[in-house]
Amino acid sequence: MSKKILMALWLLLLSGCGGGNSTLPPLTEEAPLSTDARGDTAPVFPTSEIVCWGDSLTSADYPSFLAARFAPQRKVSNFGIGGETSSQILDRVKGHDLDGAGLSWVSGSTVRLKTRRVVPVREIDESYRSMWGSYGVRIAEPAKVEFFNADGPIGSTTSQLKAAATVSGTRFAAPGHPFSDGEEVYHLGTQLPAGIYAGKAYFVRDSDPGGYSLAEFPNGAAVVFGNGQVTALGGFYYDWAYSGGDHAITALTHTDKDLSSAVLWMGANNINSPAQVKADIAAAYAHTKTLSRRVLILTCIGNDTVVTGTSAHDALTDLNNWILTQYPDNSVDIYSYLRSKYDPASPQDVSDYQKGIIPSSLRSDLVHLNAAGNRHVADRIYEFFVSHGW
Repeated sequence: MSKKILMALWLLLLSGCGGGNSTLPPLTEEAPLSTDARGDTAPVFPTSEIVCWGDSLTSADYPSFLAARFAPQRKVSNFGIGGETSSQILDRVKGHDLDGAGLSWVSGSTVRLKTRRVVPVREIDESYRSMWGSYGVRIAEPAKVEFFNADGPIGSTTSQLKAAATVSGTRFAAPGHPFSDGEEVYHLGTQLPAGIYAGKAYFVRDSDPGGYSLAEFPNGAAVVFGNGQVTALGGFYYDWAYSGGDHAITALTHTDKDLSSAVLWMGANNINSPAQVKADIAAAYAHTKTLSRRVLILTCIGNDTVVTGTSAHDALTDLNNWILTQYPDNSVDIYSYLRSKYDPASPQDVSDYQKGIIPSSLRSDLVHLNAAGNRHVADRIYEFFVSHGW
C-alpha cells in the first residue's frame, strides 16, 4: 500500500474519531513538489566529500579505490547497502520521509506533522546482524525539514523528537520522553552502551511517563543492553495551524549529505521495474541542494544472463539510454566502459563481450565486480570528476 493511501486512511480516521475541535476534509491530492526540489536557498558549490549511494555494487567496494585516486585525498563515503532497490536507496538519500501514521491533533485546530527515519530492510534482519552497525550510519541525517502542500510551503522545522535516557538492563529511564509504543528511535555516536548499534532502528515498547524499553524488531521482545547514557532520536515535527484547504503533505529534508558531491548507482535490484528506477533516479537527483548539481549517475550493468538479443538486455539498454539522454552532463556509461576493458587474449572475455555482458575477468560472480572491476569503476569516476572540475 502506498504512503499516499496510508496517509489518506489515517487522516480519514482522524476526521471520524475526533482528537481536536476541527475535522480534516477528505483527502484531495498529493502535494506536488517542483522538480527542482531544493527548497530553501542553497550554496553554489558542494563540500569536497563524495558520497557514493547504491547497493552491493557500491558496497563491494569501488569507493575505496576512488578515494585513493585523489591527491590530496578526498573523503569518499561508501553508502552502499546490498540488496536494496532504487526506492530504498532514495529513502536513505532523503534520510527521513513523511510519517503518515504519525499525524495527530495537538490542540484545537493544530495538527502535528511528523517524519520518520528510513529503516533499511537488512537492518531488521537477524542474518545481517554483523553489518547493523555499518548499515545504520549509511543514512543521510536531516538537520531541517520543510513541509509543503499544493498551496506552497507550510513551514520548516529543526525540531526533532528526542530524549536523554539512562539505560539499565531493558529499561530506558527518560522522564517526560515523547515516544509511544511501536515508535522507531535510533542513537548516534561511538560511545554507546553495549548492544546498541549506532543508527539502527529500535522499536519502543512498555512505554510509560518515566521511560520505555526497546526491541530490535517490530513487535519484538525487550532487549537487555549494557548500562549507560544515551540520547534517543525520533522524527522531526512541525505543529501546523490548520485552517482548511489542501492537507496532502510533502516533506523535504535537508541533510548532512545534501552539500556533498554524489555518485548514484541505482536499479540493479529492480531493473525489471524501469519506470520506478527512472522516477527514483530523478528524485535523488532533484534532492541535490547545491546549485552546481555535482551528481554523477552511473548506468546499470545487468548480470551474465542479460545477453544481447533478450528482452532483459533490451530493457537494460532502454534504461541506460534514458540515463544518458536525460542527464548528458551528469552521467557515465559504466556498462559500456567496463565491457571495453575485456581481455582480448581471454576466450571467455571475448565471448562475454560478444554476448553484451561484463567480462568474467572483472567479475567475482554473476553480478558483482572483483577488485579489477571496481578499480576500473573508480578510474572512470575519477576521470569524470577531474574533467568536469569537480
